[in-house]
Parts: sequence; structure tokens; C-alpha cells
Amino acid sequence: MLTCAHGGGLLSRLILWGDREPGEPASRASHAAMIARPNASDWRDSILIESTWPRVRECRSIRFYLERDAGVVIYRHTGLDAQQRSLLLQIARNYLGERYGAGNLLWFAADALVNKSLGWTFYALSRPLRSLLGLGWRWPRLAIFSRLNLARPIVCSQLVALAYQAIGMRASSLDWAATTPDDIDDFCAARSDRFERIV
Repeated sequence: MLTCAHGGGLLSRLILWGDREPGEPASRASHAAMIARPNASDWRDSILIESTWPRVRECRSIRFYLERDAGVVIYRHTGLDAQQRSLLLQIARNYLGERYGAGNLLWFAADALVNKSLGWTFYALSRPLRSLLGLGWRWPRLAIFSRLNLARPIVCSQLVALAYQAIGMRASSLDWAATTPDDIDDFCAARSDRFERIV
């Protein structure tokens, strides 16, 4: 299962602002995580694996976000079997202890500022760099620092998308390195046949 959340803090509001594409409704997710240890008696006590400052960890419960008045949405991929769910978490757990990708946030922010100031709907900084590096044009965004650093350090949405892509599934229509929390929320919400909304 995966969860998307948003809070009222400054960073959360900046992510929501930067993640909103022209003509798109307001973004509602500024954070993404995976449920590592579900709690059947009370879903709010389920433990998350997430990339937050200062590093990737498996310790907070969903209740942590609810107590801070964060909006929380939980999706369950209906097509995953027990082996795939186990592998998904194993891949994410391989990142435990890795530094949070603050540099990637700066990359996303730079793209958002250029695009919003010029009214563009594509990511102007990413495309020329991808072209120079021969990475092709398949996806409209790419957090290049992750590619150059073997996917480390990593931000929350990249961790979720990378784990799904590694098992041959998708949690976003974009490459894992380009995925934001709102991309994951939009992708799951639009595919109710594959992603059941739990909360």
C-alpha cells in the first residue's frame, strides 16, 4: 500500500505550488510513502517507509501525519500478489539510512520556477540536460542528480516510484526520477481499477 499526504508547513505548500501544472486543479499531495508494516486493528498505527529529512527510514506511523492535520490518502494496488508486495518493500528497504535528496528538491524547484514564470508546460531545464547526456526524451521530467548518483540520495516520491518500477509496475506515468507526490496521487486516483483507495 502507498500513501500520499500534504501538510500545512512551508515546504509542503511550496511542493504543492511547484507540482501544479498549468490548467491542472490544485495539487493535494506533497509527500509519498509506502506502508511497511500494516496494523490491522488500526490503520492509523501502520508504520511507513519514507524518505524525509535527514534520511530514508521506517519508523513513523500514519498517525504522525494525522496529528499534524495532514491530509492523508491511502491506495492499495489490487494487482500485486504477496511475493510482489514483499519484493516492493525489500527494494525500498535497500534505501534505509540513505540521505534525503534535498538536491533533487532544488532541481524540481528550479524547473517549476522556470516553467511557471514562462507559462510553459514542459520542464525546460531537464530536457536540454537529458539531451546532452543522451538519456532520450521518453519522459517530460527528469531529476538528473538522481541518475548521476545511482539513485542516491532520493526524495519521497522517487523512492515509491523506483520501488514500483523495479518490480515492473507503475505508481506514476513518469520515470521514477521525475516523479513527484502529486504525480503518484494523480496516477492512482485515475486508475481505480488498479489502485483501490482505502482512506
